[in-house]
Amino acid sequence: MRKLAPFAAVFVIVTAFYGTTYSYRHITDTDLNSHQTRALVLHGDINIGRYDFSRPKYAIHHGANQYSIYGVGVSLIGAPIYFFLAHFYLSDRIAQGVAAIPFVAGAIVAMLWLLLRLFGKKLAVAGTVVFAFGTTMWPLASMAFYTHGPVALLQILGVCALFSERERAPFWAGLAFAGAMFIRPTVFIFVVAVGIFYLLRGIGPAVKFGIGSFAPIAGILIQNRWIWGSWLKSGYSFAGVGFHGNVQRALFGLLFGWWRGLFVYSPILLLSVAGFILVVRKRRGYIEQRLLTLGIASIATILFYARWTTWWGGLSQFGYRYLLDVVPVLIVLSVYAMPSVTRVRSIAIPAGVVSIMTMAAGSVYSLGAWDVVNFPKHFGQTSIGQAWTVALDDPLPRIIRFAGVLIASAAIWWVTPPREDEDASRRFLKERRGAPMLME
Repeated sequence: MRKLAPFAAVFVIVTAFYGTTYSYRHITDTDLNSHQTRALVLHGDINIGRYDFSRPKYAIHHGANQYSIYGVGVSLIGAPIYFFLAHFYLSDRIAQGVAAIPFVAGAIVAMLWLLLRLFGKKLAVAGTVVFAFGTTMWPLASMAFYTHGPVALLQILGVCALFSERERAPFWAGLAFAGAMFIRPTVFIFVVAVGIFYLLRGIGPAVKFGIGSFAPIAGILIQNRWIWGSWLKSGYSFAGVGFHGNVQRALFGLLFGWWRGLFVYSPILLLSVAGFILVVRKRRGYIEQRLLTLGIASIATILFYARWTTWWGGLSQFGYRYLLDVVPVLIVLSVYAMPSVTRVRSIAIPAGVVSIMTMAAGSVYSLGAWDVVNFPKHFGQTSIGQAWTVALDDPLPRIIRFAGVLIASAAIWWVTPPREDEDASRRFLKERRGAPMLME
């Protein structure tokens, strides 16, 4: 229990911070998740036709009922929380916050646990703080009942299992990654990549991974057959979107555009590029082999979204959303690069500060989440442009939030235990030579 106490303390710190900065935004996509979960715990079905909502395009009539295209995964994992919330007269905005924040905070704690065992306390806390406050996990995932919080938590748990040498680790990796896929189907790319990784290491690990993946994948097939009448057809088949995106244009927009650019909103993640290059060069090492697999899966995921017709992910959001699927891996790659490249270390602090300040600006309440114009032509029309403009005009709320980040970060550092076996730099150098690492 003593070993778990520091991580429980971090969970409380992050949960309190997210709860304090919660914005009560109205987001129609997450309304569908909320209505579906409420129907599940109150009526035993997922018919959202009994509720009012403003975006019927993603609520499809099938038979006598109306269903969300997003599937039941997020409702199943959120049902225990909604079971209690549904019996209180809480507004849907509050209910979504209560449901979303614990999963996002859990993902932050899981990231700290992972990084602490890979790199030691200093780098672990730095990476965790950036993940919690320098990415859209804060102004987006924690602000409504999106799928991204639960998915990030399961993905990180899957990465923890991937780095473990324990006999049952492939089983837990399969369960975690496939569980994330049940909630968000695009995670199938990580399931395939990690499955191939284990297959190349023998039939035994691959079978264990497959057994772990079986239940979530079966859940997806049953969901498709039950709701949509086909084993392989999901709700997205009825959305009328498909894969018609201009890949070149979408890639630039997803990575460097003012509207949805991952590296614009979180420049600290540029360090992951250097990390991936190092991983390719040192690909025979124990850590590097696994990071290479995750890095390739991340690149494939970005390309997948670039081909998706609505690659920008809709409106009423601050910055990037789709690419939150790869942010946990990019955080690990960024931290991996820091001890090895002097230039990376020199830009890490300013890039991290800018990332956190941007998220602090975007976390302040706004009716349209700073995002009401499709394909904005001017910087001032983008969510980042509007957020920074308002921040300069009325800086106090942003300053308070940034100060809150400093306090929360100091608290996380204070409660995080150091490694007991050896200092982080010695362990990291040993692992870079290819020695296996056992996650205890």
